[in-house]
Amino acid sequence: MTKTSVYIFAGCFQNTDQACLYSEPQWEPEPDDADDVVHETWEDNNPSHSLKQNIDSYLDSDFIETVELDCEYLSSFKISPEDIEIIRNALNEKDNVFVLVFKDALGGFDLKSEPITNPVLTYCGNYNCEL
Repeated sequence: MTKTSVYIFAGCFQNTDQACLYSEPQWEPEPDDADDVVHETWEDNNPSHSLKQNIDSYLDSDFIETVELDCEYLSSFKISPEDIEIIRNALNEKDNVFVLVFKDALGGFDLKSEPITNPVLTYCGNYNCEL
């Protein structure tokens, strides 16, 4: 097991597939027979990543997990019971999804600013864990 940390967010979505549209990078269809300018614009705009509204950093989706809200699941990462209680207290009544952003998702970069809460996701904190 490897010691690391995880940024935990909670939100309310129709289901986890809908949550993944927010937490995972999304690609627009590549333009057909586009000239260089149109293609370069497409490249510059893709992928879009809505999660960057909460955590302004490079994000590697291999280290982002979007799951149904289950505090017991967090204990499988050896997050302490005290930290899980803090997370429980940060949840909104309607939250049904966790978005877990493990430190490796940042690609070795430091965060430019603290993750934020917005109308879509509540930032519950950064916690020590094991993978």
